[in-house]
Amino acid sequence: MLNSTRQIGASLGLAALGTAASDRTGESITPESLTDGYALGMLSGAGLLLCAVLIAVFVLPKPVLPKPVRATADGAQQS
Repeated sequence: MLNSTRQIGASLGLAALGTAASDRTGESITPESLTDGYALGMLSGAGLLLCAVLIAVFVLPKPVLPKPVRATADGAQQS
């Protein structure tokens, strides 16, 4: 299930970026218009990646690590 979700998400994302690039390229296909279209697609992808990183850093909860347990000389455990 997770693998299918990843593949569908990647396909939809690629389709959206390709559509934006195609829209920017327009009817006349010249090297300049293709460069503009692909540049828009790459910048859009970079912007989405930046948003995902910011969400991962600031929104997702931080994991709480347990305190290590140390043994004393008499065999008792301390926190």
